[in-house]
Amino acid sequence: MKKTLTNLLIGASLVGSLLFNPSCEKSQTKQIEKQKYSEDTLLKTAGNYYYKGEYNSAKEIYSKYLEIKKNKNDSLGIAKGFQNLGVIFDTQGDYNKATEYYVNALKIYENLKDSSGIAQTSNNLGMISDNQNKNEKALEYYDKSLDIQKALNDSLGVSQVLNNIGRIYDKQNKNEQALIYYFSSLKIANKIKDKFQEANIYNNIAVIYEKEDLDKAFEYHQRSLEIRREIEDKEGIATNLINIGDIYRIKGNHFQALKNLESSLEIAKEINSPDLLKYIFQNFSEVYEAKGNLDSALKYFKKFSEIKDTLLNSESLKQVAELETKYQTEKKEAENELLKKDNEVKEAKNEKQKYGLFGLAGIVATLGGLGAVLYKSRKKIHKAKKIIEEKNTEITDSINYAKNIQTSILPRDEEFKRVLPDSFVLYKPKDIVSGDFYWLNEKDEIIFFSASDCTGHGVPGAFMSMLNSRLLNEAVNEKGIEKPNEIFNYVRKNIIDSLKSTSKIGEQKDGMDSILCAWDKSQNTLEFACANNPLYLIRNNELIEHKGDKMPVGFSDILKDFSLNKISLQKNDLIYISSDGYKSQFGGKKGKTFQSKNLKELLLSINKKPMTEQKEILDKTIEDWRGNLEQVDDILIMGLRV
Repeated sequence: MKKTLTNLLIGASLVGSLLFNPSCEKSQTKQIEKQKYSEDTLLKTAGNYYYKGEYNSAKEIYSKYLEIKKNKNDSLGIAKGFQNLGVIFDTQGDYNKATEYYVNALKIYENLKDSSGIAQTSNNLGMISDNQNKNEKALEYYDKSLDIQKALNDSLGVSQVLNNIGRIYDKQNKNEQALIYYFSSLKIANKIKDKFQEANIYNNIAVIYEKEDLDKAFEYHQRSLEIRREIEDKEGIATNLINIGDIYRIKGNHFQALKNLESSLEIAKEINSPDLLKYIFQNFSEVYEAKGNLDSALKYFKKFSEIKDTLLNSESLKQVAELETKYQTEKKEAENELLKKDNEVKEAKNEKQKYGLFGLAGIVATLGGLGAVLYKSRKKIHKAKKIIEEKNTEITDSINYAKNIQTSILPRDEEFKRVLPDSFVLYKPKDIVSGDFYWLNEKDEIIFFSASDCTGHGVPGAFMSMLNSRLLNEAVNEKGIEKPNEIFNYVRKNIIDSLKSTSKIGEQKDGMDSILCAWDKSQNTLEFACANNPLYLIRNNELIEHKGDKMPVGFSDILKDFSLNKISLQKNDLIYISSDGYKSQFGGKKGKTFQSKNLKELLLSINKKPMTEQKEILDKTIEDWRGNLEQVDDILIMGLRV
């Protein structure tokens, strides 16, 4: 069972948690008990406890906040209190209580015409329906929230709701649609640099990839886990550990699977999360069943069933439905009452208009004073904006300079055409710099060439590409290694030694997927090694795929020697090597990935055309396919005619 995460929108509390110093928790708790803290600080403090997974402490402080706001008859404050308490009950799996609080909050927000509050609470009610597998109802709430968030230009809110909609499609096994929403959400999260949101989406993308590409899923879980450890998101860390453990179970590594589940179980107990415990016990049962330990499998399945029944019993679902119905009924009655009063309002309107002229002069005077305040505020904002723009320019200039450095390690066009005259390289980085790189070396009668896809893209990928390019040159020029598989063995050893890679869960597994070829022109033979990515040979209008080894050039669960492949070349043979960026690009009418099947068909259809024209067709095809969607990965394809 894979666990994805929805996003809770809880207004001020999570934002406040980022401003709160966790080292002061004990002293702050004492002061809160003495009621010396302001109401805003109560929100921030409760948000910090929530963020750290200390839900009972957060609940206690939110309750105090709600009590204060009720005594002051502060409608907006009461709504915030209801909403945040709803989040706590939601997280702890008490959907009945959570719905009650959310509905109470939504009523107030709608009376106040508070768009932001309506959007947040609608999203959270959508999550309640989502958790009860009422997908249509959930989408109804999510769509309502999304429309408002877009109107408010709330980037984080839009990102969170897009992520939640993606989760619905994930549950329905509509993987392509889910990934479209996830990547759209991720694009916004990256732009606003919200680490909590980025980690959430990386986890959800990983869950999709677990269905077809375990290595890619593992990579995305690692990205998510690294961020969550950095921001100390306990629930998120536990979620990643559950999912990583499940990958190990699928791969047959039961020891690592149980190790991850035990770590996640400690966290789930610490933060008292029945929802997490449900998934953990289910996964324990599946691992022990795979091991053949049926007694333990049955024990954990019973624990899973007990928690599942508690969270989703029929009586609880009935009560939640009743609360929703009651809310809709009261809303309709209120609308009818408003219609009755509408005529009275219209009759009074004319009378009020004549008095309104007198008030207008006062309003103009007030606006004049307000304008002076706004002018000063705008000057401060303009100054801050200018500083940010200058910093962004400095960063962009640095990355552009890094691009120049990275470009210097790539073969020059004239060199490539001299050594491989009938060839092309389609190279399309996702960002300014790239994790993909192509490599060329000539030694006596042997021409070495490679297409590689390093861990990550952007700046981290670029660093890896420079390291790996240097190691390829070192293997051939300094160590005199000529067999592609032995070159890969050498590069892998040095990557592990240089970066001190280990098998520790959550540590980035640096390296590259790559195809390395050695063309002996005197013998007209091609020796090659493939790390994860395949080599395509087209001969007599037939495409032959050489898949190679299912392991990267870097640390992995499998560390055996790479295989050596050899073929005798014939005139007009075509060789294609690439990263996986082209086939992974989303697009088309249904927003699906391009897929290797379509790439192979495309290569077959253009194989008789000149190589420069092939490059143009490949470029235009993927751009037309992508349309308005974001480029999701670096793209690299090399083609060579013998």
